[in-house]
Amino acid sequence: MYKLNGGAVSRRKAIYLNVPYMIDLSFNSCDFYAVDIHITHLGISAVGDWYTISHPKLQSNHSSLEHSFNNLHPALQEICGTLHFPPDNGHALMEEIQHSSGKIFGASDASLKSGRATHAWIISPGKKDDINNPLLHISGPGMVHGNPNYLSSARGELQGITAMSIICNMLSRHHNRQTKLSAICDNVGVINKCTKGKFSSLRRNRDANIDLYLTYKEQKLLSHTKLSWVGGHSDKKPWQTFHDLKSLNLSCEETYNVWCDRIAQKTWELGQAPSERWAVYS
Repeated sequence: MYKLNGGAVSRRKAIYLNVPYMIDLSFNSCDFYAVDIHITHLGISAVGDWYTISHPKLQSNHSSLEHSFNNLHPALQEICGTLHFPPDNGHALMEEIQHSSGKIFGASDASLKSGRATHAWIISPGKKDDINNPLLHISGPGMVHGNPNYLSSARGELQGITAMSIICNMLSRHHNRQTKLSAICDNVGVINKCTKGKFSSLRRNRDANIDLYLTYKEQKLLSHTKLSWVGGHSDKKPWQTFHDLKSLNLSCEETYNVWCDRIAQKTWELGQAPSERWAVYS
């Protein structure tokens, strides 16, 4: 017997029927849970748990950032990649953010070659030297998930943007502080769709990358993300170390973009394809 949470099922009225709560049992949050449903002429079928992002209090009970990350939903963890946490659990990072602009600065980029894609992102207070300071940034390169035949640079950029929003929310909860994310990306199409895209109709839910767009849309409500464009591939001269990168005299935004691009390329060279997950419902 499937128990449906009427309020959660009715969230996407363009996709699902508005199912009223009509049952003799008294509702409680422990015995009832939201499920994903499929509607046919035979009726309503429950096909699995409906994962929704709750809006918890900012306070976190976890002892470390890594512990907080490990308690995120596995699907959100996979989006973020392999994280590099500050050794002080982000205390210096949050203090610097609060004493400067009050916003978290983020950057991401992607690499796509031979049917395989990677992404790299970083969040910090927003100064160039923060890239090289392990106390003042969190970063996370990783593989881009999806069918190799349909991977695109846009999906890679979107996964990095979504990862930044997820981690900003996690960081805010861990330190019990409200933050905003100001992020840069060199893909205008992705920025426009993240900012102005509408995904409420059933037809839109067949669009490419809809899974990441919906996840980002939910996450940005908590992190109040603002996206801006930056020109890509500004490093016209070769560089190897962070000192070399700084010597190119690029703007702060360009420096972060170039650094993410380099990390995404290195991740592509070293990375392996992510494990495939699938399920069949009847």
